[in-house]
Amino acid sequence: MHHTNDVAIYVTTTRADYRHAKALIASIEARSSCRRIWIVPDDDHREPTMFGYPVWRPTDPRVLRLDGYYKKLRVFWGPAERFMHCDADQLALRDLDPLLDRLATLPRPFFLANLSTRVHDDWQNGDRRRVFIHRAGDPELLRKFDATYDWERWFPFNSGEFSASRDAVDQQLLLDVYEEASARHAELTPGRPMMRSRDGMFMSDQGFLNYFINRWCPAVNVEWIENLYLWGGLEERLPPASPETSAFRGALIHWAGCNRPGPLPVPTGVPHARDWRRYHRAYCRSRGDWRGFLRDVSEQIVRVTRDFVSGVKRRLVR
Repeated sequence: MHHTNDVAIYVTTTRADYRHAKALIASIEARSSCRRIWIVPDDDHREPTMFGYPVWRPTDPRVLRLDGYYKKLRVFWGPAERFMHCDADQLALRDLDPLLDRLATLPRPFFLANLSTRVHDDWQNGDRRRVFIHRAGDPELLRKFDATYDWERWFPFNSGEFSASRDAVDQQLLLDVYEEASARHAELTPGRPMMRSRDGMFMSDQGFLNYFINRWCPAVNVEWIENLYLWGGLEERLPPASPETSAFRGALIHWAGCNRPGPLPVPTGVPHARDWRRYHRAYCRSRGDWRGFLRDVSEQIVRVTRDFVSGVKRRLVR
């Protein structure tokens, strides 16, 4: 296969997650032969490169308005025709080349998402409202925005990791729907712009992307990969692998909405934290970034201390 020429990897990160991006990139370098990597950082990073790879930043003002939680949607305007997208708070645990090979050969347009069998079981067993609210948005507010959308029809995928072809979306239509949704969000839940909100019609970009793909991309059927990544909030016990999923299952871990690892071994009990520290050190060693390593340690000490003090205060006021 020639996926290194055909498929790229985007890593979306914010200032708060730059240390996580270092470890993720080191793990990608170790776990794949892909070097077509673009970084999507905060817009205050004005350099053309970051972590040794080019930065992708659009110039169209309308695309630049896809900011905050929605910044990752900019990848559909990026230079790659086929790509895998990752939030920074992840780590590659297994060989990514089988997935990249598959992306290189899929007919376009395509969109691949992770299917967590743990969450999908809840969905199939009738707990759809709770799953949707947690992963996608508020059904009542969404109905006020688009009464034709049947939110119970589609299991909501996670947008922290997804793969797609650039033509999976109509770019102009996505911008139009985003602006219309932003205006409606301001009417229904005033006080915070949609791009900075996890509440309202959409649970951030994840809910919006689910809505847009399912509602406005009729040529695209979401293809599922079971248990592509583990959730870092618990030690997941995945079901036995099938021939179709064994090459992909558990290829990544994602610490979304839970304790994240850092260069120091605190807090304890974070799944695969030792692997994260190993890759973070490997990145700093390969780039000679020991000043950055010390800065990451310092930031973690501040964060852990702040969380500890907040916990003590909460216990005292009970």
